[in-house]
Amino acid sequence: MITSGIHLREGPPRAVNALRWIGWSFVALGAASVLAPQLATFVATSFIAAAMVFWGALGLWMSFTLRAFPERNFSAVAFGLLASLGIVFLALPTLGIEVLTMLVVAGFLAEGIVSIAYGLRVSARLRGWRWMVASGIAALVIGLIVLYGWPDTATWLLGLLLGINFLSTGIALLALGRAPSRIA
Repeated sequence: MITSGIHLREGPPRAVNALRWIGWSFVALGAASVLAPQLATFVATSFIAAAMVFWGALGLWMSFTLRAFPERNFSAVAFGLLASLGIVFLALPTLGIEVLTMLVVAGFLAEGIVSIAYGLRVSARLRGWRWMVASGIAALVIGLIVLYGWPDTATWLLGLLLGINFLSTGIALLALGRAPSRIA
C-alpha cells in the first residue's frame, strides 16, 4: 500500500517540537508587536531600510562587474536609487515609516477596488460573490481609515499588521503541532 502526505505524529518528535517552538516564537513576537506597535513599526522599517541598502549595494556591484552589458547603466541607476532610498530611510526613519505606510494603504485601496469589481463581475455565476465584495469593502474601509488618520496611523500600522500576521502564523503552527496525523 502506497501512502503520501505529511505525517508529523509518525515522524520524529523533533518535527512536532520544532513546530511548537517556532509557533510559540511567532506568538510571542506577534504579541509583542501588537502590544508595542510603534516599536515594531520602527524595527521593521529599519530592517527594510537596511535590506534596501544591502540590496542596492549588491546590485551596484553587479552593475559595475557586468560592464559589457548595455543595460548596466540602467541597472546602476536603479540599484543606486534603491541604496540611496534605504540610506534616507535609515537616517530619517519617520519618513521611511510614512512612505511604507502609504504603500500599504495603496495596497489596501487597490485590493478593495479589485475585489469589489471581481465579486460583482462573477455575481451571476458564483454564489459566494458577496464574500468577495465584502472583503473588498473591508479592504477599502481599512485603507480609508488609515489614510484619514495619516500620518498618525503611520507610527503603529505596520507594527500592528506584522503582529497580527505573526500571531496568526504562530497559532497555525501550534495547531499543526497538535493536529493528529492523517494518511492521505
